[in-house]
Amino acid sequence: MKALKIFSIILTISILGISSSSAGTKVESKKEVSTSEIGIVSNSINDRVVVAFENQTDDPFTVAIEDSEGRTIHSETVSTAGIFSKRYDLAELADGEYTVKVADSNNQVQSSERIYKN
Repeated sequence: MKALKIFSIILTISILGISSSSAGTKVESKKEVSTSEIGIVSNSINDRVVVAFENQTDDPFTVAIEDSEGRTIHSETVSTAGIFSKRYDLAELADGEYTVKVADSNNQVQSSERIYKN
């Protein structure tokens, strides 16, 4: 069952990257960590970012979006085991550089990617 969940996450991230590649989407990050595999996919044409991972424990993870000056403009904590997949719409934000970070319960950044909004 666990292998099926991980496969589903990888498949979802792959499909998003492949199906939108002609629209300027690319896989920004895919990093294996001790509790989950994290994928961050951005679509600069639609100003969207998808973050997906499997939290294999009840330890909390934090997903944060920061502006170019390091100010957090959005943050949420995921504290249940299972698959987390969420699309973030950046359309309301000003053009510029943003960073999407996923941190573990010790506030250690497990994945971090720069996103450019034009």
